[in-house]
Amino acid sequence: MKKSIIASGVIIAILAAGYIGTAWYTGNMIENNIDNEFAHITDMINNGEQDLDVAINYHDYQKNIFSTKLHLTITLSSKKANYVDNQNSAKKFDDEKVPSHEEIANSSQNSFGEDNSALITTDDNNATNQEPEKDLTARPITLFDDDITIHHGPFPLAALAKGEFAPQMAWVEYAMTEKASPQLWQLAGNKSFITAYAGMSYRQYLTLKMINQAINSHDEHGNNLLVSAGEFLFKADKDFDVPLLNMKLDKLSYTAPESTMPSLDINNLRISSQKNNDVTGFDYQFSIDDFNTSLSSAIDQLDIALNNIKSQGTIAYQNGNIDLHTTIDKITLKDSLEKQDGNYNAIINQVVIDQKNMTQATNLLNGSFKSTIGSLFLGKQNLGNGSLDIDYRGLDLNNINNRIDNHNLPIRISSISNKTTWHNTAGDIEANVLLGLSNVKSREDLNIDNLDALKVKLDMPSLVVAQTLAQATDPSSTDVTPEQLDKMDKNVQMMGRLFFNNSPIIQFQKNNVAGFYLDVDYIKGDSDVKVNDTKIKKEDFFKNF
Repeated sequence: MKKSIIASGVIIAILAAGYIGTAWYTGNMIENNIDNEFAHITDMINNGEQDLDVAINYHDYQKNIFSTKLHLTITLSSKKANYVDNQNSAKKFDDEKVPSHEEIANSSQNSFGEDNSALITTDDNNATNQEPEKDLTARPITLFDDDITIHHGPFPLAALAKGEFAPQMAWVEYAMTEKASPQLWQLAGNKSFITAYAGMSYRQYLTLKMINQAINSHDEHGNNLLVSAGEFLFKADKDFDVPLLNMKLDKLSYTAPESTMPSLDINNLRISSQKNNDVTGFDYQFSIDDFNTSLSSAIDQLDIALNNIKSQGTIAYQNGNIDLHTTIDKITLKDSLEKQDGNYNAIINQVVIDQKNMTQATNLLNGSFKSTIGSLFLGKQNLGNGSLDIDYRGLDLNNINNRIDNHNLPIRISSISNKTTWHNTAGDIEANVLLGLSNVKSREDLNIDNLDALKVKLDMPSLVVAQTLAQATDPSSTDVTPEQLDKMDKNVQMMGRLFFNNSPIIQFQKNNVAGFYLDVDYIKGDSDVKVNDTKIKKEDFFKNF
């Protein structure tokens, strides 16, 4: 018996010593790699962001056997601000040489090869000023500034307590302190507004979970902030490929009557994503029961309400392919200051949006965008329903990226087609356009020689236009009288002729139905353009465009 006890004690001692050694070794691994890990995360974020920079810094690093403590700071700043800071640093470096004004003026370049001529200005006293223009919005925003504790693996007790039994190299638990945000501490009932934990496995798989407490704040000025308790879960590998995401927030409401900031009210927000069968992408689901906001100006206020928003789809992160489906049951637009009777409220029902993108090996994008609305109400009038269908082929992604730096570049695309419809009780409007282009690399290339195809078909009966306009001018009624419709139809025909200036390519009647009609058909190589029932020399047709 005594031998068994001694043997058990020896085994426990060996395991304990081994665990302590493993924990100490893990602590050394964390210490040796923390700079590289932070740099890796920072680079991934900043390389994918065009306007903002994230900076991660730490100090007060204290390593113990089972844990490490440090103070972590995460800031957000604009890339433009960082550029200005770098320019100011370069100027300071040059200023330390204390050159004369004559030397500056006579030098076309500084030591960095930059042109000084644009920086040199002289005031009435002939004093030279080289300071670049300051960006007043450049002050960094602090996202996080607090102490954290990193528990060493392989089996941190804190991780076991959360039900995580897989070996963890590091486990971080965080609770927002009163020092970090005294106001949020108080609003959360004198406790941490945010608690979180994060784990990194030995295979560098990341798990992050954040939980926020509910807060409800209001003051005598009518300012209100309500946030329900919420959860955020994120899992991904070290490169953030194919992340798993779950987020839920039952309520978020903010109003500030005396502020120019828009009010906001969100109910039942849900976001989730998970890996799909294609290892290069993930599926997502997004939903909000109610989204309400108010946009105010000095003389007016527009209230916007969206009900039952749902979106789901597939995103392939490596090639940018997407397949998205979104529905919104109801969109309400209310001019709340001038139109109190509700007659000018606009309501859009049963909105459906589908979008698809597929990238080819040559970095050309094919895709489509389709949208329908079930009905459009203005006051009590049902104006009708409509659809928009756009299909594009050969959209040059390299060209899109270059337009960020040079807005004068045209968007290069091989073909685009569009079909738009509108239906009401008087009939239908339909417009179809097909445009095919090739070899368009600059604005100079936008000419008839590079036009592969042009097809336009417009059927717009004036009575259908008149029906919608007559209803819009009498939103307090549920329909229009024959007299109202006839009067509006005559006005539409007259205004249409004035607008099109009796254009020879527009027909104002088709099958004895008044309206605006156009049928254009051109294929590259044709000498003529078919316009309605006639042919026009292509040079004569395109000279007006």
